[in-house]
Amino acid sequence: ARINRSCYNKFEAEVILSIIKNLIDNDIKCEDIGVISAYRCQKLYIKKLLEDNGINDVEVDTVYRFQGREKDVVILSFCKSNNGVLSRFESDFISNINQLNVSITRSHYKLIMIGDLDFLTHALNIKKLIYMLGSFNVIHLSDMF
Repeated sequence: ARINRSCYNKFEAEVILSIIKNLIDNDIKCEDIGVISAYRCQKLYIKKLLEDNGINDVEVDTVYRFQGREKDVVILSFCKSNNGVLSRFESDFISNINQLNVSITRSHYKLIMIGDLDFLTHALNIKKLIYMLGSFNVIHLSDMF
């Protein structure tokens, strides 16, 4: 869903909730988990979803507000998904090297990126990052069901 230039992605938020529950079940403390989204509406939606599930100590914020902060585990929510190419705003926002650098360097031990691979690879920096990670570090939801 889109609100002005911001958006939220319900499916992605549910995946993030599931991952956080699994991390907690595996003895990762809530205060050691952070969620970063490029979009304020996604941040607010994820926070509400976590609160509705009794999870209150996971820090959820935007890329801008997460600068200078670190967590043991960081989940990066790209939020965007569509069948077309990136709009100019999306291209400038999602493929911005500074935002990508801030996003991927906030975790001490584990970085989990959630997004639409087909959509995200339209952004050159993300495409290079995914290529560097290699196929062994990418999980496709279709492989899980």
